[in-house]
Amino acid sequence: MIRQVAPGAVAVLLTMASVEAAIYKWTDEKGRVQYSQNPPPGVEATEFKPTAPPLGAGKLDEALQKRLKGFEERREARKRFKAQQAEQQAAEKIRAENCQRARVNLATLQSYGWVSLKEGDHYRALTEEERQAKIVEAQGHIEEFCKEVASSE
Repeated sequence: MIRQVAPGAVAVLLTMASVEAAIYKWTDEKGRVQYSQNPPPGVEATEFKPTAPPLGAGKLDEALQKRLKGFEERREARKRFKAQQAEQQAAEKIRAENCQRARVNLATLQSYGWVSLKEGDHYRALTEEERQAKIVEAQGHIEEFCKEVASSE
């Protein structure tokens, strides 16, 4: 038990001794001001005693706390903005792909008089009325998707 307490007590005593240690200030041979706990021999040094830190030291004052809070709020706002930008870019990419598909579909439907549609494992030919309805549908998709793509480019 004593062996366990002794190292802790020694550490506390050393810490207390270092707090009470004086700090010396002197000027070296090159004219520079030096500070240390032990001045060199034969040099005139001024001794400073460390003072206790002021009450409230180590605590953030109110203005600093407000600034820190503002910083955190701005950082969160930037994170939200970047996430929104990423979502918008993903949506724009999907719209561009849909636009391209709609244009290819319309070109295919208008270029060929006979168009087949895959249903399950087999294909069936579209009637002229079905083909015309698909053309109108593709034109609607182009209006919906390509207008937004063209305005963002």
